[in-house]
Amino acid sequence: MRKKSLKASEDGLAQKELAAKIVCSRQPISKFFNGQQISSELFVKICEALNLSWEEIRENEQNTQCIDTLVNEVRQKAQPDIVDKCGTMRVLDMRQPISLNDIYTDVYILEKITGSQHLEIDQLNYDYNPDSDDFDRHWLSKREKRVSGIYIVDKSSKVVILGKPGSGKTTFLKFLCLQCISGKFKSKRLPIFISLKEFAEAEGSPSLLTFIQQRFEQLSVTEDEIVRILTYSRGLIVLDGLDEVNEEDSKKVITEIEKFSYTYSLSTLFNEDVKIHLNKRNKMQAFIERLQNKTEKSKVILKQLEKKYKLFYNLSVTKENIKEEIDKLQTTKKIGRRELKQIKRVLDSLALLNKNIQKVCQLLDNQQYRNEELDSLESKLKELYEKHKSNENSSKSIEQNDENDFNYFLNLIEKSKPIIENLHPYIESFFNHPNYVALKQKYENYKQECDNLDQEIEQKVKEIEKEYPDINDIEKYPDRGLAFLSKRFPDKIYETHFIITCRIASLDFNFSKFTEVEIADFNEKQIQTFVHKWFDLKDSIKEKRFLQQLSTDVNIQELANSPLLLTLLCLVFEDEGNFPKNRSDLYDNGINILLKKWDIERNIYRDEIYKSLTNERKQDLLSQVALITFNRKDYFFKQREVEKHISTYIRNLPDAKIDPEALRLDSGAVLKSIEAQLGFRKNDGEKFFYWQ
Repeated sequence: MRKKSLKASEDGLAQKELAAKIVCSRQPISKFFNGQQISSELFVKICEALNLSWEEIRENEQNTQCIDTLVNEVRQKAQPDIVDKCGTMRVLDMRQPISLNDIYTDVYILEKITGSQHLEIDQLNYDYNPDSDDFDRHWLSKREKRVSGIYIVDKSSKVVILGKPGSGKTTFLKFLCLQCISGKFKSKRLPIFISLKEFAEAEGSPSLLTFIQQRFEQLSVTEDEIVRILTYSRGLIVLDGLDEVNEEDSKKVITEIEKFSYTYSLSTLFNEDVKIHLNKRNKMQAFIERLQNKTEKSKVILKQLEKKYKLFYNLSVTKENIKEEIDKLQTTKKIGRRELKQIKRVLDSLALLNKNIQKVCQLLDNQQYRNEELDSLESKLKELYEKHKSNENSSKSIEQNDENDFNYFLNLIEKSKPIIENLHPYIESFFNHPNYVALKQKYENYKQECDNLDQEIEQKVKEIEKEYPDINDIEKYPDRGLAFLSKRFPDKIYETHFIITCRIASLDFNFSKFTEVEIADFNEKQIQTFVHKWFDLKDSIKEKRFLQQLSTDVNIQELANSPLLLTLLCLVFEDEGNFPKNRSDLYDNGINILLKKWDIERNIYRDEIYKSLTNERKQDLLSQVALITFNRKDYFFKQREVEKHISTYIRNLPDAKIDPEALRLDSGAVLKSIEAQLGFRKNDGEKFFYWQ
């Protein structure tokens, strides 16, 4: 039994209350919530007390334990292969491979793609002098916020990492796989590193699933075991180099990635937990409905009891009202309109009092009640009232009362006081009657029960809203259900993690539900870390000289922003002890690496519009464009303008097309190719480019 499946229910009932409810000590309760072993009998009792299905929990835990065991076994089998494929790197003119962990420098990510920023040329030219010494670094200093690469791939289940050539995309993915297999990152997952170029060119054109199964078959892992791991979203799927796939294979690879990422996006465990969630919600709703029905029935009874109970209360109130009105009448000097109204109120109250006393008597012992003095008082007051009321109606003055009549009235009022006072002990006796005591107790019990039921319903409604949100939301918006369950059970794995890498200018497809980010250039701290690791075991003196010379040469600093070109600088400095005096040779070497050597070393041959547009001619083309734009101080130029320069150049190539429209389309394709190879800077606002 694991803590994660039960932790959320702990808040609903305190451990002390739970122990009292199932009659046991707090020790097994504590063990239950800490995932420790307890007796089956107590396990079932605790689950039932928490309204949990112990069968579903036990089955869920057994499935989880089985998949945990399988993943651990396959990780052990795959570890040597992953270390072999991802543990070393050898690029450019390295004489021997070096350990990736020895040279790896933390990667940082831009969450906003630099090429997707919508700026206009006027914005770029604002507040800046193109002739200033820091022109080359003007826009480099205005970077987007950088975040840790590990943080990005940890928080996002589907990520496309874009980057310029040699920006460290593959190295980062290999590092993630090494961290994963060593238990330092996503330790409950199986890292699966796939070169998309190898997949695209695999014999027999297998599906991505089959390709993965074939890879692991060599490690004595069965096809069913791989499917089970993927079904439970225990894979860290790393797909490297989408830009390295040939154009004729691109559509197939993209389709396979989309299909695969959709099929194995969510774990079977998620569907199981959603089912448990929905069953629990339905049970709670049914329980709330039963409470509501019980409350309605109790409130009907309470209303009937309240009606009877109020009869007793009204007796005292009515008696006091009569006494108060008689006290007022006792001070009167005449029988006027105001006094008649008072008499009428006394008469109404007497009638009500008589009526209620009779009802109470019937309620208590089913006896008839008759008070002759009270009846006589009511009769005489009524007679007096009717007499003076008729005088009022006949317009006869009622201010001039007959003295005998008025004295009779005062005498009547005086006699009424003891009659009313004598009712007090009689009425008080009602409250001591056993039937009243029983009625009061029953009323208070039902009132308390209704209050408790209302509070319980309110509590359960809040609980269901917090712990078990609307099922329609989860069914209609699975992402909401995923977010809720992931927060509720943070130790459970519901999603497969997918990471795709591609050159920033080569991605022509938006993968569904994938977040696109960009690898940031190295900053000064990263450069220093990389150089330190490079020279640390070889020559610490060269390290200091390297960093010292680098700090004084802004142009070489530009090259060092790229991990690949920084590697070139380290190789050159390691051999010669200095940077070349002729800086143009260094730059030519860098351009040659980006245009040609970096791809050739990895056996990548990209589709070209013109076979005769060699890398040397691309350099010549870029030189011409640079000469024209810099002479005119056009440091930012629109896409159509640079395409025009390219069109002028390629029309003179041996296999050039003559048709203007064909030339325009081809110039756009050539520009895209150069952008992918050199990391040429593009802004999507007005579709313009600038030199970096």
